[in-house]
Amino acid sequence: MVQPTFEAESLPLRVLLVSPETAPITGETATGRAVSDLARSLRDTGIDARVLMPCLSGVDRTPLYRHPDPVSVELGVHEHFVAVLTASHPEDSATALYFVDHQDYFARGADGAPAAIERAAFLSASVFPVCRALFWTPHLLHLFTWQTAYAAVLARTRELRRGFSGTATVLSIDGSADGERCPTGDPMLLSRLGIRHEDAVRTGLYSDGGISLLEAGRSFVDLELSAGEHVSWSADRWSETYSSLVRSRTRLSRRSIR
Repeated sequence: MVQPTFEAESLPLRVLLVSPETAPITGETATGRAVSDLARSLRDTGIDARVLMPCLSGVDRTPLYRHPDPVSVELGVHEHFVAVLTASHPEDSATALYFVDHQDYFARGADGAPAAIERAAFLSASVFPVCRALFWTPHLLHLFTWQTAYAAVLARTRELRRGFSGTATVLSIDGSADGERCPTGDPMLLSRLGIRHEDAVRTGLYSDGGISLLEAGRSFVDLELSAGEHVSWSADRWSETYSSLVRSRTRLSRRSIR
């Protein structure tokens, strides 16, 4: 895969918003509304902003286009196959929506912290093969809530030499509330996630005697923001911030290649 670069001739900037929810599809939550409003405002400034989310049980699949080939998703040493469904955002036809469809992880509705951690790790892991399947590599991943934070870890580790070394990452969390909602799993969960013990130590997955996707993501992300900043920042400020992060990440990527 061609490494993403951000030069004048490669405009527009490509940004993928990754979130467990998007308004109005999953209801009017603060996170879901922030994702939809940001995507629309970014498109208005000329940024190629798209949204990726899980295909939950309540999502109407009727208007969705199914990608012809299943996509392989690696979760540690385990391999799973997902369907990719696409549609236009119901509030902005210019914004593409990508749904990751996997019955066991997203439609079955399992409860409990281990299940929540597995779903979050799987959603994060699906970002990269879905982009490859669509032949669209983002310059920047904007991750929302702890449930997508693990994607920042993967972007700087496993996916670094798979086409994402130049992709910057931003993590938006709901302050202390997001931290309170983020479950800390028993280390035994590592085997279910297919993550080796030494890799969990290296990437900072261990936190307070358990594993935390949020704390690991914070260690790797290029920029962490609070939910309140989505209200106060203008589209131009987002554009300037994204561009600066991507340029910095691209320079680091080029140095590592040398």
